[in-house]
Amino acid sequence: MSPMNDNFNEELSHSTIDNSPEAIVWIDSNGKILDVNKKAFSILQYTIEELKELQADQIFKDFSISDFFEKELTDSRSIISTKSSEQIPVEVTSKRIAFEEKSIVCLYFRDIREVIAIEKAIGLNEERWQTGLEILSEGVWDWNLQQGTVEFSQRWSSHFGYESKADSFLKKMREITHPDDIALIEQRMREHLNGQVDEYRSKHRIKDSSGKWRWVRDRGKVLSRGQSGVALRMIGTTQDVTDIIEAEKQLRLSQEKLLRNSHKSLEDIKSKFLDIFNNSNDAIFIGDPNKNKIVDVNPKVCELLGYNKDELLNINLTEIMPNQKKQFVDFFNRVSRNKSGETNKLVFKSKSGERIFAQLSASIFSIDGELGILGIVHSESDEGKFERIVGQVTEASIVNPERGIVSNFMAETARLLRIRYAGMSRIIKQDPLTVRVVNFWHRGKFGESFEYEVKGSPCENVVAGDFHLIEKGVAKTYPNSQLLKRLKDVEGYMAVPISSSEKEPIGHFFLCDDGFIERKSWVENLMRLGALRMRLELERLHAQEALEEANQNLERKVEARTKALSQSNKELERAIAEVEELRDKLQAENVYLKEEIKLNQNFEDIISQDVGFKKVLNEVEKVAKTDSTVLIFGETGTGKEVITRSIHGISNRSNKPIVKVNCAALPATLIESELFGHEKGAFTGAASLKRGRFELADEGTLFLDEVGEIPLELQPKLLRALQEGEFERLGGVKTIKVNVRVIAATNRNLEQAIEKGEFRSDLFYRLNVFPITIPPLRERADDVPLLINHFMKRYNQKLGKDVTKVSQSTLNQLLSYSWPGNVRELENIIERGVIISEGKNLEIGNWLKNGGEVDNSTFKSLEQYEKDYILKVLKHTNWKVSGKNGAAEILNMKPTTLASRMKKLNISKK
Repeated sequence: MSPMNDNFNEELSHSTIDNSPEAIVWIDSNGKILDVNKKAFSILQYTIEELKELQADQIFKDFSISDFFEKELTDSRSIISTKSSEQIPVEVTSKRIAFEEKSIVCLYFRDIREVIAIEKAIGLNEERWQTGLEILSEGVWDWNLQQGTVEFSQRWSSHFGYESKADSFLKKMREITHPDDIALIEQRMREHLNGQVDEYRSKHRIKDSSGKWRWVRDRGKVLSRGQSGVALRMIGTTQDVTDIIEAEKQLRLSQEKLLRNSHKSLEDIKSKFLDIFNNSNDAIFIGDPNKNKIVDVNPKVCELLGYNKDELLNINLTEIMPNQKKQFVDFFNRVSRNKSGETNKLVFKSKSGERIFAQLSASIFSIDGELGILGIVHSESDEGKFERIVGQVTEASIVNPERGIVSNFMAETARLLRIRYAGMSRIIKQDPLTVRVVNFWHRGKFGESFEYEVKGSPCENVVAGDFHLIEKGVAKTYPNSQLLKRLKDVEGYMAVPISSSEKEPIGHFFLCDDGFIERKSWVENLMRLGALRMRLELERLHAQEALEEANQNLERKVEARTKALSQSNKELERAIAEVEELRDKLQAENVYLKEEIKLNQNFEDIISQDVGFKKVLNEVEKVAKTDSTVLIFGETGTGKEVITRSIHGISNRSNKPIVKVNCAALPATLIESELFGHEKGAFTGAASLKRGRFELADEGTLFLDEVGEIPLELQPKLLRALQEGEFERLGGVKTIKVNVRVIAATNRNLEQAIEKGEFRSDLFYRLNVFPITIPPLRERADDVPLLINHFMKRYNQKLGKDVTKVSQSTLNQLLSYSWPGNVRELENIIERGVIISEGKNLEIGNWLKNGGEVDNSTFKSLEQYEKDYILKVLKHTNWKVSGKNGAAEILNMKPTTLASRMKKLNISKK
């Protein structure tokens, strides 16, 4: 670390700052930061230069500079702000010192995020712990050192006759503890609270409410400490061992009596002792701890551990208490030192490897003049097992709060009971005959949720509210159970119901194993304790699902309302468009078009007197009343979209929308989304659900312009939509059905595209149900004068001009032009002519100087005509594509559409 102030002694900097495990900041009286250690750098994330520019109160925002110099802080909590603006809770301690006649403050601070997490975890476990205290039948106490209060279990209160709560734990204990034992208790309690020993243990006398002195054995452990190591909470147990002490006393008296008796009676006493030893219901052994050998055992020891007597006499004493050699040696030393009986809890290991939790009461025993130990092993009671496992589950919940209380309880219960499977099931409200396993513990880890039928499974009685146990053979009892078929090799089954606050069954907690499951009351009580907490979890899940369902209903209502508003907007737009269309028709009357051209139907947008074009209109009239798919062929600008609108306008779908898709104007990556829509999150940028053109055109008409440009990979999906009337949105799995009449148009030779592998033949045949070919304008010479006058009127009105006459030479020039751009090109020429004309005569300039009659000896493809025409317009605009007077404006195309066509036709500026 480079010091920020050269006046600091290098040795002081390295020894006091750099090597400190805590974060340290030095500041002067102005609040300027003088130096920090490595730990502070790692937390604050600033560089040295950046820290030079900061004041202490910019980091420790809960304190002012005067706070640091006028008072010394001790474990004061605050929030600091790092360079990345992260807010970190810390405990701050300050120390003011004099250095070189200056007043300097040293700030120590430590990150307490883990401490706060533990405190929150303890708070979350409070309700479960309170329930555990009320259920436990052994003496348990919970001491809150911060508040100075203690809570006792029901067993403790009823046994000793005191209230279950005490405001001052130490005061109460001093009042009921034997005066000779107070100093020893306080010493051992102090040693544990200060962290000198891992566990508090004491054997002493307390006075019950009747005034009788009782011997008790206390055991406790600190559950949580503050950042500075101060104990915050401690739990423990109190066991009444008065009877054991009396038995040990009687044993010692018997031994003393043996010493006082004569040699003759000694043999009789030994015989009686051996008779008691061998026939006792307690497991008794004689051991020589110095040699680590078992000297003798009675039959109950063999029964408890599973060894025969010869096997036990040939193994080491500590082999039956693995990994506890130090505890046992310390225990024996206390027995030897105190010359009195001692009791301790140890874990024995049977021949089969089973761990047996038991209480060992021992006293001194003479073996050939050497001291040995006489031990009586009391197997752990059901209440003791219950208390121990609840304590371990509680400790696991504090150590692993992120896994949750229910998961910790289930995992610890299965592990401690050596059970293969454990699960929490919930009854599905929509289908009460099915349950879902929402928490499933299998072979040391949590598995995925699954469902199974209640009928034919062992949980039939449980979901009805009954405890159920099958010790062995559950798979044979329920051969059709879906649950047992999934778990495999299950023999034993035990389950308790989970009921709601209204006493209604909402699920069950079950244990399964591939071996025998014995009914034990303490195991049943343990499961019922777990079911109480699981009830809260299942009720939380029900509440969460109800909230989600309410949100979904609200979303559906909003969506329906939005759709209705959208439909209203579309109807309003159509109404406005109809009004504008009627206005344009009145203003666009032409002297040459006094008679309306109609074929028994309304074709106001079509201006023609050509015989060939009338055949097209006859075909339109015939196919319009059907729902058949129509494929319109024609060069660019011949009016394919106008014909499409005419078909729709006189069809049975005329009161429904006509939706247009220009397949050439859309990039290949977006055309699928435009046609079929997409789900939210289907791809990057899909922030919400979008309905495609097929959905929008439901019950109406969908116009696929430039259908030959659809990418080959999308054609199968389009074919399915045409044949089956169904599709899926992009990123979705739900099949959507629509009733859409499709009209397609193209200026490409699709049969050639099929031969090149660019277009699917089956899609072509599906589109080509009713083909209509629109003749080019060069084959409709009689229509040219009509169109000229129609467009002159339109643009006179639009541009405020009065161009009404066409000279014969201009008309001849227009009639002799080949019109590669057809009606659209003619409209553009007339618009430009109206713009440049000064009087009533139409002037068209020299735009048609390269035109002429069509050379019938050679013919170009439609694509070549289109390419030549686009090149011609681009040269005219000096390759200006978009903007005012650009090629896209002249061609009456969107710039993106023109760019797409240029790419398709391989047009680029050389």
